[in-house]
Amino acid sequence: MEIKLRLSILLSLFLFNVNAQNTWVQKADLAGNARKHALGLSIGNKGYIGLGEAPTYSTDFWEYDPANDAWTQKADFAGAARIFAVGFSIGNKGYVGTGWSSNAQEVDFWEFDPAGNSWVQKADFAGSVAQLKVAFSIGSKGYVGLGNGTTEFWEYNPANDTWLQKADFPGASRSDAVGFSIGNYGYVGLGDYKTDWWEYNPTNDTWTSKTGFTGTASNYLVGFSLSGSGYVRVSSAFEFWEYNQSTDSWIQRADYGNIYNASSVGFSIGNKGYIGTGGDTNGNIKSLWEYTPLSTSINSAVSESEIIIFPNPTDGKFKLETGRTNAEKIEIWNALGEKVFSDTHPSSQIELSGFAKGVYSVKIYRADGIHNSKIVVK
Repeated sequence: MEIKLRLSILLSLFLFNVNAQNTWVQKADLAGNARKHALGLSIGNKGYIGLGEAPTYSTDFWEYDPANDAWTQKADFAGAARIFAVGFSIGNKGYVGTGWSSNAQEVDFWEFDPAGNSWVQKADFAGSVAQLKVAFSIGSKGYVGLGNGTTEFWEYNPANDTWLQKADFPGASRSDAVGFSIGNYGYVGLGDYKTDWWEYNPTNDTWTSKTGFTGTASNYLVGFSLSGSGYVRVSSAFEFWEYNQSTDSWIQRADYGNIYNASSVGFSIGNKGYIGTGGDTNGNIKSLWEYTPLSTSINSAVSESEIIIFPNPTDGKFKLETGRTNAEKIEIWNALGEKVFSDTHPSSQIELSGFAKGVYSVKIYRADGIHNSKIVVK
């Protein structure tokens, strides 16, 4: 009787986890006006949407708190009202710039400090003026490039407020491209009905061609990344795809829904992704949707108890027990989605000396799948 009860509980947990994964849930609408061509990014555990056509060119800026599913208006963007701006976050600051105002294509760049709710102008973008660029951050640097008529790619260093030109994007110039980072690499491509996909290595400033997109070629694309994977939504075909970094492959996931919200924005917070705003055939929209990814191992709900990390919280040293099956590899990711530790055939004693305090995601690779856990460094 006890064995049957335990199996029933484990099965219920497993089914609950599977049902809760690879799903979209509608969240609170943006509290400001509906808009398209807006700017979206995340800083820490908050998301931000602002600027765009709402319905006139706008400077308002809004903060989303997923813990409370609530929006708070923040200080207006300090530059000119515009559409097509790009942005990224580094540490606890956000960076926003370029785009198209009512007068011209803009090159100014601004730093947003959530703690002070303030904007400070930084060095202007140093590259060619062009609309519809891509932007993302890797570690302590930001990257901006492409756009109509250019393949330039630039690196921003907030430590000395400077721009440095890097190796040009090797594909054709385009608008509506997708760009995001996964760990220590950047990924750029698609857009303008193209399907090529490229990986950028900032360490040696090189580009590598990766597996092309296997979904519908389109424009009006939006993407974000979560630990180990990137995600792309094709508005025109209502498709949603996952790019797996480790296998260099594309996998179709649950459709976002029959919502044609072209020119929307995407960002991620923790282990959730978000897509919102944009425009449909009836006008601009203000909806926000939350995506929960599919676990990399369908056995995770059953086998989680076999993996023990202790002590947890830890001061940097911990022991790893993986039950009946030895670990083939362990990876540890920080809250920014950066892989900060990796070891093949790890010993039972792991040391993370010098790591910043915080919560880290742990991936343990075994013969029966990839198992996810958390560890707190105090």
